[in-house]
Amino acid sequence: METSHPGYGWLAVFSGFCVVFIVDGIHFSFGTLLVEIVEDFDQGRALTGAIVSISIAFTYILAPITSHIANVYGCRIIVITGAIISSTGLALSIFATNVYHLWATFGVLCGIGIGMMYSPAHVCVIHNFKERKTLASGIVACGSGAGTFAVNQMIKPLIDYYGWKGTVLLEAGLALQGVVVGLFLVRTREESNSSHSKPIGAVSNNLKSNSRFNTKYVMGEHSYNNEVIDESCTNNVVQPDKFGSKPDLHVRQEITDTNSINAYGESNAKKENVNFKETCKSLFDVSLLKDVRCVLILLSVFIMSLGYGIPFTFIPDQVIESGFTKQEAVWLTSSIGNL
Repeated sequence: METSHPGYGWLAVFSGFCVVFIVDGIHFSFGTLLVEIVEDFDQGRALTGAIVSISIAFTYILAPITSHIANVYGCRIIVITGAIISSTGLALSIFATNVYHLWATFGVLCGIGIGMMYSPAHVCVIHNFKERKTLASGIVACGSGAGTFAVNQMIKPLIDYYGWKGTVLLEAGLALQGVVVGLFLVRTREESNSSHSKPIGAVSNNLKSNSRFNTKYVMGEHSYNNEVIDESCTNNVVQPDKFGSKPDLHVRQEITDTNSINAYGESNAKKENVNFKETCKSLFDVSLLKDVRCVLILLSVFIMSLGYGIPFTFIPDQVIESGFTKQEAVWLTSSIGNL
């Protein structure tokens, strides 16, 4: 969805903050769940810790793909779909009878859904700002710390009252809130890529003959027929956006000349073919890897990511073994979120 109101950029920032809050809150509170799952299934810390490792892996492996799809089709639909998938994966986890079941539901399915939520939330914020991208991105990133602190604090009393399976079901409800916040991921029209939108008036550019259009305006329950306009007038036709943000006024153009219809159809088919090829080409574009600075940044982030989630996953269990209480272990992982 697109909007011409620049203030909606900050609404996208709020939505992005909430998405990151949900995603990292679920991932980085798993350490508290790990203690309970190990006690329940007794299949070892390594196998149990692999659950969230798989989920985080899918989140970042899908990042290039979901970011590109979000650029083409919009962030809103991708985030909403991801929220539904991740919520489904978490909900199915309550039927687990062993760790391997959790690998498939919490790990793979939830990881795919979260991967569809995480990157598009950042992409939408970047598209909405020219001068304050760093500030906007920083606010969205703060959702990680806030989610880590808040969810860790909530999860311990929930486990005490509902058990770990009931808590995971409540996390499924938290993930489903991504549907609500995803609705606010909008782009300002000035920042939108014009190549992705196809205004109705633009059909005149595909027709070089002196064809004329029979245009029908539909407003509410009323129709207005017999309106004929030339090519020169088509640029003034009301242009609803990609997702139909003007539902009260729809414009339908019918080409009366048979030759023009064929010409338009052939031209449109060629354009779709070219767009598909360009999409695939840009998806696998590795030209950035020719820049040494980019390679160094990617390498450093890769090395950091290898051990980034380990403290959140295993510190609670290690602290409890050292003689501290479970509540004290929760405060330790929550304090990492504050930093």
